[in-house]
Amino acid sequence: MLFKRHSFAFITFVGLASLAMYWIIFNLSTAMTGDKVTDYYHFHWNFWWVRQVLTTPGLNIYETNYVFAPATSSLALHTLSLFWYPIWAVIEPVAGTFTAMTLISIIAFALNGYLFFLLLRREGVSYGLALVGGAMLELSPVLFVALKWTNLNLYGWFWIPALILIWGQVADKVARPKHSLFERPLVWAVILGVALWLMILTDIQYPL
Repeated sequence: MLFKRHSFAFITFVGLASLAMYWIIFNLSTAMTGDKVTDYYHFHWNFWWVRQVLTTPGLNIYETNYVFAPATSSLALHTLSLFWYPIWAVIEPVAGTFTAMTLISIIAFALNGYLFFLLLRREGVSYGLALVGGAMLELSPVLFVALKWTNLNLYGWFWIPALILIWGQVADKVARPKHSLFERPLVWAVILGVALWLMILTDIQYPL
């Protein structure tokens, strides 16, 4: 029963994301988000660059002369949003970068809704109101601005409820430690560390 309720919630958030992006989904071959006054192309270049580094010996992901050759540019503080790269790397060769970015956007919207839904449920909010709360975050203006500009770094607000949930697990396991693997506080502390690292790979602004 619990699995069915959570499955329904996640499918609902995926459906909301798809509905919000219906125009993009039905025009993938001819249109994309963004316009000439935004940096919509920025993250397309980012992921092309990451693949270029991974497939070309001698390149450094955080330093390049490809931008203002022959001068070298540091990308140490550049927003690469590497967290999303694996999805793009799998989809782009098959369906193109527009499709890959749209899929990332749908997943990101759904994660924002679903993880906030989980946090609300943990805090005792009823199932229906938690769905409403998740939908409110999923369809918030900041995510639509990110969608318009293809700013993948601005999709990562789901890390906040996710980290609160994981921290809650750490505290719970410290209070009631058990011998099974996922009942040990150290395991959840490691998961928290990995989640923090992945959040930084989404954008450095979140930990700041």
